[in-house]
Amino acid sequence: MDMIPVESLDHLPEMETFSVHLVKDSQGLGITIAGYVCEKEDLSGIFVKSICEGSVADKCGQIQVNDRIVQVDDVSLQGNKNS
Repeated sequence: MDMIPVESLDHLPEMETFSVHLVKDSQGLGITIAGYVCEKEDLSGIFVKSICEGSVADKCGQIQVNDRIVQVDDVSLQGNKNS
């Protein structure tokens, strides 16, 4: 596996923040999340790892794999890890 030096991540494009309203059904939201911790705290967070085909999240069409989740129900996830 190739590793990207943290210094090279300084050139990442600015991220867009947007709101998505999802209401879970009996199957949930249909996403798998993963926590990531990096030396550069602004690159750490909770990310969408996968989206189940046909799920609420899939049908919404706004969520993509690798999207960072920054807030849920008015609760900030800044500094949180998937634990």
